[in-house]
Amino acid sequence: MAMQMTLETNLGATIIDDGQVGRESLILNFASDQSKLTSQIVSGYAIRNGLAQKMAPGDKMYYLVSYQQGKANINKMASYKYRQLADIEFKKLGDVPKILMSGETGDILAASGDQNLRDQCLGMFLTQRYQGKYYGKS
Repeated sequence: MAMQMTLETNLGATIIDDGQVGRESLILNFASDQSKLTSQIVSGYAIRNGLAQKMAPGDKMYYLVSYQQGKANINKMASYKYRQLADIEFKKLGDVPKILMSGETGDILAASGDQNLRDQCLGMFLTQRYQGKYYGKS
C-alpha cells in the first residue's frame, strides 16, 4: 500500500523490510520530474544515513556525479581511473552540487553544494546499479 501511495504522488520513499540489512527497497517515482527528483533525494538520504545498503560498483574507479540545474536538471557523471584526475575535474566543476565517490567502497570522498542535491546525486547514481548502468570515461 505504501508503494502504491508513493507512486501516485510527487514523493519518494525507502521501504525497509523489518530493518534487515540488504532487504531494503528504494522506490524511484518517475511520474513527474518533481517526483523523480524527490525520489532520488530520499534514496540518497537513506543510503547516506545507513537506512539502506550501498550498492557500489565494486571497481577501482572514482566517480564524479554532479547536478546540473537549468532546463534539463540532469546529472552529469564521469569515471576516472586515478584519484588525482577525479580531484582535478571535481574542482573544475565549481559551485554545482557534486559528489566524488570511490567505486570500490561507495564512500563519498568529496562533496559540495546543497545537501539535498548531493543526496540526489548519490541516490541517482547508486540506484542505477539496479539497471546495470554506469556512465563516464576512464
